[in-house]
Amino acid sequence: SPIVIKEQVLARGLRPEITPDIPTVFRRLMGACWNAEPEKRPPFLTIGKILAKPAEELGAYGSQQDVARSGPILQGPA
Repeated sequence: SPIVIKEQVLARGLRPEITPDIPTVFRRLMGACWNAEPEKRPPFLTIGKILAKPAEELGAYGSQQDVARSGPILQGPA
């Protein structure tokens, strides 16, 4: 039930499994949004910019080569 799920997330920090078939950019975005420390979560503007990118750009945007060149996709508030 939704109440049990809420309790598991709040009390135990449980999150759904992020499976390997989920594109890298979305795995990283999900992980960042689920950070236990709210101040380390990406601002909504950053999330919106990532999600607004064309699908063909998202695959490259989250690739290991792209991360190695440009650093993390998500950064906390400056």
